[in-house]
Amino acid sequence: MQFFVFSIFYSLLTIKNIVDNTIAKNLLNHIRIV
Repeated sequence: MQFFVFSIFYSLLTIKNIVDNTIAKNLLNHIRIV
């Protein structure tokens, strides 16, 4: 059970990092275009 919770938590952190990186890249591209 504890391992299951840890897996979900780790997955959420990974997804959050991917989303943050994507947003950061989009912002940088937007700034360059402007």
